[in-house]
Amino acid sequence: MQRVYERIFVLYPRGQRTGGPEALHQLVDSLRRQGADASLVPLESTRHAPRVDAYEHYDAPEAAIVDHPESLVIAPESAVHRLSAVNRAGTACWWLSIDYSVPFYSRQEYADRAFARRIGVAHRAWEPNRLASTYRHLLARTFRRSELRPMHHLAQSEYARSFLRIEADVDAALVSDYIPRASIDAELSTATERRRAVAFNPKKASWVPDLLGPHLADVEWIPLTGMTPEGVAHALHSSAAYFDPGFHPGRDRMPREAALLGAVSVLARRGAGAFWADTPLPWQHKVAVTDAFAADAAAALETVLAAPAQAAAEQAPYRRWIDGDRERFDGEVAGVLLDGRWADDTPILPAR
Repeated sequence: MQRVYERIFVLYPRGQRTGGPEALHQLVDSLRRQGADASLVPLESTRHAPRVDAYEHYDAPEAAIVDHPESLVIAPESAVHRLSAVNRAGTACWWLSIDYSVPFYSRQEYADRAFARRIGVAHRAWEPNRLASTYRHLLARTFRRSELRPMHHLAQSEYARSFLRIEADVDAALVSDYIPRASIDAELSTATERRRAVAFNPKKASWVPDLLGPHLADVEWIPLTGMTPEGVAHALHSSAAYFDPGFHPGRDRMPREAALLGAVSVLARRGAGAFWADTPLPWQHKVAVTDAFAADAAAALETVLAAPAQAAAEQAPYRRWIDGDRERFDGEVAGVLLDGRWADDTPILPAR
């Protein structure tokens, strides 16, 4: 048992609407629902940005950091270098997307390039935002991994927890996240015809139709881009499958959202996608990274497209697991931040 802090401050990028910032809101909201004094703190570079209206339902007020021994300051991995400015308070890093973090970014970019070469496509994972990539590389040159040891660590996935143990020799406690249900439940209340379509995220892999298209006849490819959350929900609700070749730097939201909306999630065994504890999908809905990746992925998708109802039924246990996300999340938050069980490695899933 380790210490419990009186006040908790969570750094976040104000004005950004992605999975990471929403998880930071969820963390503060969970702490406050369970009686803790917790607040968000906008990063200096974003403090003039307006707050995201869609997050108003979270109880997540802002406050200035009180740098005191009874305080704890938590930063997402994208801002771990900001914790060096904290002098007296305790510090913790929450590793949401560990491979894209400052300390490990260069390693992951190399791995993604190797994956792209192996399966025969152009490297695309970092191309949409080269400025951000360059900034991360510059930060990585000045950040020493030894700086991670004095702080506490939270991991959004079992993959990240294992990664930290192997790569940085530090222990982390699991604090995951959960899928907000408003747009999903609204979409599920409408009748939608499911098409022979495969949805994918072009920000991660714009090459999917080019690589798999020749192996799959009469498939409609649905790029999930330029859409509102409601639009994404409708696209997934009307697609037979969602394909995600990774990389999976944590428990990605899109495969969970797809499954809840009835689109069968088929993933590459990369990152958290290779961990049963993070992505408990049927084995046939995960594709190993081999030289036959394109053919194997196409075969897995064709099996789903040929019998979508059967494939969706096979993912019923996965959907039930996702339904328990919020309850598990609250328990993880309480165990670590309210009870002081730092580096707790108690399994969160029963054996298969």
